[in-house]
Amino acid sequence: MRRHVLRMLLASIVVAPVIAHAQDADDEDLLGDEDLPATPPPAKPGKPAPKPATPPASAPADDEDLLDDDEDDANQVDTVDEQGQRAEDDLLEGDAHDTRGEILAPGTDNATIYKQKQADTKDLPNDEEVMAWEAYLDEYPNSVYRERIEARIDLLLSKEYDESDANTPGAGADADKKQILFAQSLEMPNLNPRTKIQGGFQFGFPGYFAGNIDYEHAILRNVSVHGGVSGRYSGWGVEAGARYAFVKSTRDQLVATLIADIRMNFNPVFFQVRPQIGFGKIIGPAQIQASFGAEIGTRKQETVALIGGANVTIRAAKPVGVFVESNFHVRDLGREGGPLAFSEVSLGIKLYPTLKRRNDDPVEISAAGAVPTAMQYLQYYYGAVQAQGTYYFPEK
Repeated sequence: MRRHVLRMLLASIVVAPVIAHAQDADDEDLLGDEDLPATPPPAKPGKPAPKPATPPASAPADDEDLLDDDEDDANQVDTVDEQGQRAEDDLLEGDAHDTRGEILAPGTDNATIYKQKQADTKDLPNDEEVMAWEAYLDEYPNSVYRERIEARIDLLLSKEYDESDANTPGAGADADKKQILFAQSLEMPNLNPRTKIQGGFQFGFPGYFAGNIDYEHAILRNVSVHGGVSGRYSGWGVEAGARYAFVKSTRDQLVATLIADIRMNFNPVFFQVRPQIGFGKIIGPAQIQASFGAEIGTRKQETVALIGGANVTIRAAKPVGVFVESNFHVRDLGREGGPLAFSEVSLGIKLYPTLKRRNDDPVEISAAGAVPTAMQYLQYYYGAVQAQGTYYFPEK
């Protein structure tokens, strides 16, 4: 009996938890998952329970964004170089990169070449620096610094002519109203109206002599009259005339002149009219002049002759220059066997002595040797030596 009671107690101990668990499951099914409060699972032993996630902070207002941006800008600092100067890209100079290895298109330059030229011309006199920059533009016609270089040339020319006219009235005049310093040719007419006196001679071989003395007076900067005595192939005679430079630009270093000369020959006596047109241009150290016209005489059976010439003078240095000159005389264009022609070429030097208080080349001395290049006319002429001196009066 006791044994049976113990077995029943043991069985009730085992079955009771199972019944209780089943009862709890039935209660959960009746209540449903929706009605149960959300409870976190029990924490594992030894680990803290997780904290609930905090909601994200709200975005700052627009004003706060702008304020932050302003503060960031205010805190930024400019990049400075080693000397404490603000570093900026110099687009014009091209300093932002090394240009020494660039492959350049023909006629173009870069900052390295330009700066080297600046260094080379730094200590040159004004006239030599002008010639150097003009040669630079000839070498680099597509230079990116062309406008700057041309402005520099204009400034140097202005200074040069201000110095030339420092002791004459109108020293502060515009550059285009200042005088141009052109060389004087030996056989061609003067293309640059100026007040001057000039004389020269020519000894030819085997027995030819000619010469001239002439005074020219500038009525205006571009208008002058002249008169004098000269010896030509037809003999000695008196010449007079006028020059009108319808173009005379100091800035462009250019002249274009109309020439109207008349001549009275002494032996035999006859008259000639010699209308011509001439052009002159200074390019760096070179001065280029050319003239062309006609000679119309009053002698019987005399036809119109063509006359002209060209001169190139190089100012090797301020006190000295070298030149080459040619002239021609062609007449009887319809003559059987061809026209009568005479031409010669002269090669020589020019000297420019200085005078006190004068910086405008007041004296020019020329010496040359001439040889004929056409032998169908005046064949007894085999060449000559020539000399000429010119004095330019101060400008008024």
